[in-house]
Parts: sequence; C-alpha cells; structure tokens
Amino acid sequence: MKLLLQLLATLPITTAEAERVFSKMEKTATAIRAAMEENRLEALLLLQVHRDLTPSVQEVVDKFNCSYGNPSSET
Repeated sequence: MKLLLQLLATLPITTAEAERVFSKMEKTATAIRAAMEENRLEALLLLQVHRDLTPSVQEVVDKFNCSYGNPSSET
C-alpha cells in the first residue's frame, strides 16, 4: 500500500507541462526545419522548455572569449 501511495504521489496532476512541450515542438519542427537531425531538434526543444536557464548571448560570448582568448585584445 505504501508503494502504491508513493507512485501516486509522483504522478503529475495535470498534463499541462506535457502539452506545453508538444506545443513548443510543433512550433520548432516547422516544414522548413523538417530535415534537421533528431539531436538538433531535441536541443532546440530543451532551449525552449528551459528558457529560464538559457544563458544570454553576452554570457556565451564572454565565456568563449575566456576559453579561447581574444586575439584582438592580446596586443
């Protein structure tokens, strides 16, 4: 009985999150992007779903500059 209650406690109450993901997938997988690889589609969906965790463009540029150096600033 305890195991059954634990299983029921982990089930989502609504399907709203799954519906949001499928909605975003439909927008991402348009006819133009139909030829893309599955791993790229998955990456784009993860960016859409977890948009709050996505770094800004400036953060990516700064990280790239720190990792690989900026030749124009080494004078």
